[in-house]
Amino acid sequence: MEIRTRIQPGGILRIHELPRDCSERDHAAWWPRLSRRERARYQVAESHNQLTQAGYASVLNYLASAGAIWGGFAQVLAIGSGVINAFYGNVTTLSGEFYRVAPVLSSSVGPDRDLVSYVGPTVGNGTYTNAGLWGNGATLTLRSGTLNTIVVLDPYQKVSGSPVSLDYLLEVT
Repeated sequence: MEIRTRIQPGGILRIHELPRDCSERDHAAWWPRLSRRERARYQVAESHNQLTQAGYASVLNYLASAGAIWGGFAQVLAIGSGVINAFYGNVTTLSGEFYRVAPVLSSSVGPDRDLVSYVGPTVGNGTYTNAGLWGNGATLTLRSGTLNTIVVLDPYQKVSGSPVSLDYLLEVT
């Protein structure tokens, strides 16, 4: 008798435009209390992610380790503005990476992990075309660490004066 288990990691990145006067402190206090339906009112974009080869290796190492935590996989969310013509699993950088932010809120439901990052009104402005989670020693320094996921977005323009919430749901089915 042969028993097989299939693990399919994936994820969704949702971009929410926040009220113009929403500070990071306000966001941290207010956002966790909102239901998914209430958050959807602020949603302006959504896209599914792909794991890179390094991301698959990290997930498998995580599942094989008794003491592993998600933190090493998703330390920083990076945003890029470059063009992506095709995605290949061996990608190691974001196209046109220009901004990084660490998750400020995190919650778990079963094996899924929801990471939320706040991008203030005066930072991270520009056209978002791709995003990715970086781990394994990633910092806010561009291209530091290992790129584990990549999301190709329909171009989204973040403008000065408008804060956004980047809600990255990591799913394991």
